[in-house]
Amino acid sequence: MAARNELRRLAGGNLLNLAHVCSQWREVFRITPALWTCVSIDLRAWETETPCKEVPQSLHEVVEMLDTALTRGGILPLEVEAVVTQCHPIALETLTRSSPRWRSVSFHLDPAMIPHFEGIRNNLPLLEDVRLRFFSEDIPALKAMLGYFSDAPRLSTLDYLGPIEALEHFPITLLQRYSSTRLGPGDLRPFIELLGRCSNGDFHAHLDLDAFSEADLPLRLPFVASALRELCISVTGSQSGTLSKRILGEIFDAIRNPVWYHFYLVAATDDGQPIYWPHPQGLAFFQRSKLERSTLAILHLYDIIITEDELVECLADMPMLKDLFVTDYAAGEALPDQRPHVLITDNLLRKLASNADDSQHLKGIAPILATFQFKTVGEFTDEVLVEFVTKRVAVQSFHWDEEPFSCYVSWIPGYARNLGPQHMNTLGDFESNGELWFVIDELEDDSD
Repeated sequence: MAARNELRRLAGGNLLNLAHVCSQWREVFRITPALWTCVSIDLRAWETETPCKEVPQSLHEVVEMLDTALTRGGILPLEVEAVVTQCHPIALETLTRSSPRWRSVSFHLDPAMIPHFEGIRNNLPLLEDVRLRFFSEDIPALKAMLGYFSDAPRLSTLDYLGPIEALEHFPITLLQRYSSTRLGPGDLRPFIELLGRCSNGDFHAHLDLDAFSEADLPLRLPFVASALRELCISVTGSQSGTLSKRILGEIFDAIRNPVWYHFYLVAATDDGQPIYWPHPQGLAFFQRSKLERSTLAILHLYDIIITEDELVECLADMPMLKDLFVTDYAAGEALPDQRPHVLITDNLLRKLASNADDSQHLKGIAPILATFQFKTVGEFTDEVLVEFVTKRVAVQSFHWDEEPFSCYVSWIPGYARNLGPQHMNTLGDFESNGELWFVIDELEDDSD
């Protein structure tokens, strides 16, 4: 059944249903190459425990259909997706012959089949996007596979799940966007070294806390200079507290000359455990960035526990910041006294408001802030929120009259409330004048 379904999917699947509507539609599908530029093949139905010498009859059918699908696409660039376990390589031989037309590939591979991809080496003139997953970690085999992409002149994106050390021969300096998932202790050193090799790209990394223990610390990471457009670190796993704080602190310490535009730190722990901001290292990190004349424009701290004083001290070193996202943190067993961690208060909003006597002279914290987003338990007053918005609108209107100030308010579940009608009217007047973009979560309807 699995083989039959895969044969139908490779033959066109839903496209075949449409082609049977009438002869005219069938002819359109036959002569329109753009309909056949996405090729997906899953060879798990033909998996064998040992290398297979004889070609199963149904696999012959796969090769014929694959060849037909590739031919129907003419000379147009291809998007290729393949799941490859151990099987006879005849289908791979057909697929890899089309590599000069590959623009995007997504492979989930058994490392034992990697030698059958060698034909793509030096035959990837159009390739831009690569996504790689592996069924097991055979470092020599993975290095070979990644080395096959070494001469891909248009390569710009890599989404990779595997050991970082296997990227040794991958053309990482070409990348505009790189994403790596589940970084463990053995991956951090080569990952930091990658940061030093790349420039003007977007790096997204998922730090797996469950892979670490106290025995792994200190990490003794190398020092690197880094000039990226964007760095996003997502922290996953169930551990938190001091361990995550120390790991993040060592990462910040290792990046000696950061010149970045966007920085995102995201807590995505499995059980909602908090991630604490490593302030001494984080502050020093931003101070080094300022000394390097970095133009950090976006700072997003998702569910990161940072105090008001820590945040304000960091923001003092970000004169070019335009977009800020911060959060309170809901009550939980991991927090002291099981009370929420509150960051967004009247005091913080007053500090974030421009303290210039008139709009002509920019000063204060984040003087050109154009977007403020926060998730909150609502321990601020409506009056001070409107005061903050009013001052920011005045600065924004004077210096960037084509762009309204933006404010987004998101409630932590269980803490939503309405703003007073008078204050909503004031904010509405700014919006009517084109001076403000204000979004606030609507309260859930409990009437059901």
